[in-house]
Amino acid sequence: MILTINGQQAALKKGSSIEYVSENRIFTDADDYSMEIELPLADCPQNLDIFGMITRKDVDTGDIFFDAVLRQDRLRLGIKK
Repeated sequence: MILTINGQQAALKKGSSIEYVSENRIFTDADDYSMEIELPLADCPQNLDIFGMITRKDVDTGDIFFDAVLRQDRLRLGIKK
């Protein structure tokens, strides 16, 4: 599984799995979505290069969006801001 954020490959935790749900909007009024993906930041320079100092208390994470692509074998999911 490969997660690319803003064009940079993110480091995933070993043994990570992601649940992806595809719903029919006609019946459920919902689109496709995935559950949270937790990425290591502490002692992970690869992810710190992507996110910077996002864990600081003075950073408003509600206004931050990233372009992301998740790939696994032939499945490719893209999220654009």
